[in-house]
Amino acid sequence: MDTWDEQYRAGRWEHLRAIKEVARFGIVSGYVHHFLENGSVLDAGCGEGLLLPFLDRSRVGRYVGFDISPSALAKAPVDRTRDELAEGSLESYRTDEQFDAVVFNEVLFFAESPAATVDRFRANLKPDGVMIVSMYQKHRPEGGLGGMTRQLWDHFDAGWDVLDEVELTNVVKDIVWRLRVVR
Repeated sequence: MDTWDEQYRAGRWEHLRAIKEVARFGIVSGYVHHFLENGSVLDAGCGEGLLLPFLDRSRVGRYVGFDISPSALAKAPVDRTRDELAEGSLESYRTDEQFDAVVFNEVLFFAESPAATVDRFRANLKPDGVMIVSMYQKHRPEGGLGGMTRQLWDHFDAGWDVLDEVELTNVVKDIVWRLRVVR
């Protein structure tokens, strides 16, 4: 945890606020808005709550975010009357609450086992809830998925209903984001 706090205090993650991240946040929030009407969102590894400004609060009635870094959580722009933040890692955070959407926005790379992590949080989905996952990789001219993303996508293909998948290329950053909505 100290490393994460040090990184947030030093501005290591400030690039996530840049214009080069807007398209990805737009797609994630677009999926949330499509599936929710005054619903609830669990934002796993939320960092500074950077997804929050992209969410239409008339469609998201309750937001719960958790992150390993107290320094990041302290910067999150939450409305304490309807939102909640908690400190915890992908492995340690627990709740019995169910949500309309569980979001893993660029955090599964830090999970000990990404497949086991999404499976554990599946219990936190309401019956018609969705999981929204974003994974990045360096752009490769030949296309295709990177190793960890391929393993996770194969895991989803084997036991989840894949509702949509988008590939977003940022030419300037030379990366590709792969986003999936599953239930």
